[in-house]
Amino acid sequence: DPDIGLFVMPYDTDVNKLVGVNYRVEPLSVRLARLGLLTDADEISPEMIELSTAIYDPDTFGDPSTDVFEAHAGDPIRFRVVSGYSEQNQVFSVEAHSWGLTPTLEGTDVVSSRYLTPGGVLNVEIEAAGGPQHRPGDYMWGNHRLPYQKAGQWGLMRVLDPNETTDLVPLDELSGSGG
Repeated sequence: DPDIGLFVMPYDTDVNKLVGVNYRVEPLSVRLARLGLLTDADEISPEMIELSTAIYDPDTFGDPSTDVFEAHAGDPIRFRVVSGYSEQNQVFSVEAHSWGLTPTLEGTDVVSSRYLTPGGVLNVEIEAAGGPQHRPGDYMWGNHRLPYQKAGQWGLMRVLDPNETTDLVPLDELSGSGG
């Protein structure tokens, strides 16, 4: 076997199957097929350029099958990310958000994506939904490695206006601490 003893990791440039998140999957190929794009080599026609830029937009394509997490703008958020076993490292990210590499350590490095080793675990603690400006809107979360994102490892974090009425329960009400 020519690969035995190599000091390099053979990173996949394509993933030839679907990969899920919480037992759900949203392959980008399905959304791209609606534009007539079946392979990466297919050209995007001029009339489809604008639509193709909205590939993650729920107003255009609907919510993904994967999780759509909700939070009010400015609320703290925690993602607990577990990577199933594979020979490939993964990279978790949340669009337009960053977090402390070691949240309990003052002066820690701030990152906007983080790798996971096979079988690895991440606790991502984001100080404010909607980023520093607390902007409502939809933000993509998922695997920052495009082949895995295309195979279905992505979803949305919907940041709501703080005055918007929802079914979300404030954390202090859940814990019974009252503050």
